[in-house]
Amino acid sequence: MNLLTRILLFLISTSSFLYVLNYIEPPLSWPEASASQILIFYIPLLLSITLLINTFINHILKSFVAGLGIIFMITLLGAKQLSPFSSALTFFVAGIIFVYTPSIRYIHYRKIRKIVHLQKDKHSLTLRDKHNEKQEKQQKMLKKF
Repeated sequence: MNLLTRILLFLISTSSFLYVLNYIEPPLSWPEASASQILIFYIPLLLSITLLINTFINHILKSFVAGLGIIFMITLLGAKQLSPFSSALTFFVAGIIFVYTPSIRYIHYRKIRKIVHLQKDKHSLTLRDKHNEKQEKQQKMLKKF
C-alpha cells in the first residue's frame, strides 16, 4: 500500500471517530454504559490509532497490536486504575507481542509454478497403489508354489 492510501485510510477512520464523538450521545457514567455504546466508541478509536501507526511502520498486524496496547492504557486511565506498574506491564506485554508478530508474506499466484509430473516413491503411494502391490506380491507367492 502506498503512503497516500495509508494516509487516506487514516483520515477516513479519524473522521468516523470524530463523527462518533460529535453525534452519538455519551452515557452519563461508565457503569451505566451499554456494550453497544462502549463498542461504538472504542472500535473507531482503535481503527484510527491502528491506521495512524500503520502509516509509519507499514505493517498492519503490528500496528493493531500497538493500537490495542494504547487502547488498554486509555481504558485503565479512564477507570483511574493506571499506575506505573500497570502501564509498564501493558507496555512490556504489547512490546513483546509487537516484536514477535510474524511478517505477513503475500503470495503472488503468477509466480507459483505448476506441477507437471508427479513422481511416485514408496512414501507417496496412494492406498490403491499399496493394495495393488500387495495383490501382486500374493500372486507371485502363489505362482512359486
